[in-house]
Amino acid sequence: MAGALAAMCLALTTSPILSTPASASTQQPFAPSARQPFAPSARQPFAPSARQPFAPSARCDTGGAFAFGVGIDCIIDLDPENPNPDTADLYSAGLIDQNGEYWPCDIDDALLRCRNIGRDRYDLATRQLDLELNHEIEGLVQINDVVTIETFLDEQQQLFFFVDTFEPVVFEGRPLPIELFTTTEIERAFIVVRERDTGRLIDRIEVGAPGRDRSVSAHIDIPAAPGRYRIWPCIGADEDTCEELPAGYPVQLIDPELRELVPGHNRPSAERINMVFAGSELGGADELVSMAMAMLTMEGAQAGEFDFVYGPMAIEPLASNQHRFNFWYLAAPLADERSLLVDGTDPLATQGFELDNMAVTVLYGPGYGPSDARLTSLWNQVNAPEAEQIRFGGVRVSVDIDDPLARATTLAHEWGHSLFELRDEYVGFDQRAVLTQYPNCAPSLELANDWWGSLDGKIDPFVYEVLRARRAAGFPGEPSEGRNLATSVQVGEFPGGCYDTEDATTAYRPSLDSLMNSEVPVFGSVNRRRVEQVLSRFSGRGPLDDLDAIDVGCERRGGVVRCGGHLDRYLDPPERRIALDNNSCELASPIDSSSPTETGRSTISCATASPSGPVVLALGDQRRTVAVINMPEPIVEPPPAVDDRPEPVGEPGSDRATGLLVAAAVLGGFVLVGTSWAAWRRQK
Repeated sequence: MAGALAAMCLALTTSPILSTPASASTQQPFAPSARQPFAPSARQPFAPSARQPFAPSARCDTGGAFAFGVGIDCIIDLDPENPNPDTADLYSAGLIDQNGEYWPCDIDDALLRCRNIGRDRYDLATRQLDLELNHEIEGLVQINDVVTIETFLDEQQQLFFFVDTFEPVVFEGRPLPIELFTTTEIERAFIVVRERDTGRLIDRIEVGAPGRDRSVSAHIDIPAAPGRYRIWPCIGADEDTCEELPAGYPVQLIDPELRELVPGHNRPSAERINMVFAGSELGGADELVSMAMAMLTMEGAQAGEFDFVYGPMAIEPLASNQHRFNFWYLAAPLADERSLLVDGTDPLATQGFELDNMAVTVLYGPGYGPSDARLTSLWNQVNAPEAEQIRFGGVRVSVDIDDPLARATTLAHEWGHSLFELRDEYVGFDQRAVLTQYPNCAPSLELANDWWGSLDGKIDPFVYEVLRARRAAGFPGEPSEGRNLATSVQVGEFPGGCYDTEDATTAYRPSLDSLMNSEVPVFGSVNRRRVEQVLSRFSGRGPLDDLDAIDVGCERRGGVVRCGGHLDRYLDPPERRIALDNNSCELASPIDSSSPTETGRSTISCATASPSGPVVLALGDQRRTVAVINMPEPIVEPPPAVDDRPEPVGEPGSDRATGLLVAAAVLGGFVLVGTSWAAWRRQK
């Protein structure tokens, strides 16, 4: 669903917001002002069986009437008077209102933790919540009138309060944006900040006073440690006497530290897409890392419980372009998985994180919620702009905590939206309006031919790799029985889909099936062309900015140290010089470093005079000591002996003369022998 501004409407009335049974503990929820006293209900709970004498007490993080859509957390003590209640056969619990809306609670021994009650419910009414306990042996036990939550009515609204997203994330460099609008004259307006669970006052912050039928905007820095808080408006002459109004809008303060997800992969200085994973209701940072790594499938498709599973980094052309991505994770868990789910064009998308081309993916439990994506800045752009002009949307994926691999292909599908602005191609089943948009959902046959007619008949070659890999892993070659994958992704102009019915002529898709349809692990040629176009805007390379990214070795011979090595992959020589003991080093980039498949490394060579000890490599203000291997001095062989005695006087060229004499004697012998043999023949 499209991201929208979450509006919170505040009333100038007072109402009790929590009811508990008479047997509740003495701990009461806080009241932000004297105008909003706690008023416990006189109604009694349903009496359970004698075997399970629960007398529950509820404590909710409330302090006034709440606006519609706001979630509330409650902790229910099943029996405050009994330190060891029998909960052995209790296997589920939840709160249900008078309209049948149900919110599950986590069972923590004798405590029930019920989260986000009323969230996404936009009716203005009083909610009477009953506790439902399910036992394995005795069936359902209901305890009535545990909690009452009140929202205020339209005719009470005099001040309107707008906050982006649902439970905004705030930290230094990312203040909370708010907007106030009033239908009456007010003197001054403040925001009251309280701890969510205890109601302890943190601060009162003035935000100005809008005039009648006017609005005022502000950005608030909340001076508090990481945690969950609520904010209330307060109207009056000063912060000490202002009157708090119903509100209770949730805010989360976090530590924004980003950590490397894939060890040794990231190049912060490189021109890359920065993928940031965050988690909500997963358990912690370790669980987030484990699930994200499983779903990425960096090493290729994996055998799942029921099928051969392709995550995004196992699908071409992403698989061969992993170097165009950095992968990070946010260690702080998010209270609301939608808090970073914003459009790429929204200033809040990356504010405070100091990463270019950042795209947030939130994985959240327990696995049966929606998965969706937000818009990019590429909407209806035929040609992708340069990297610095591209903004990516946020994604949330509901994850089965016990089997995260089961949603890996869904993650790839959602990235098709949030990174490349591909549209859903499937036939509508949820009454969504038909959505046509470049590059893969054309509103007419004419535009379909214009957009992808040049690719008609093409088949994404990755199809054949998928079929081979499935067979090699012991799975049926075709993902869908009785359906040919290659034929399904062959390009044509197919009516229907893009949320429309089959064979409708209000939308045309480029293939019968694809990753953007039923999530087969193939983009298809039309979508793949768009993916490759966007990826081509990111070289994946960047200048060296860290001496630790140089692999170099040094050796000393005769007082001279010579070093050689290379930079890590996808790093180019920096603009600043690299020096060895203040002597400049020489660097050379690999041939054709702009090639999409280039994996070469820039080389480095240095030399300096150093009679002993290590040497220092320097880049800007960075220093790195490099060990030196002392090599033995080369053995110098003496030159061969030369007889330089003078030749005897008067016998110049004696060697040559001797040779001539020998030759003459041999020749004379041959002549003598020949003459004698001839004379003997005459006598005969």
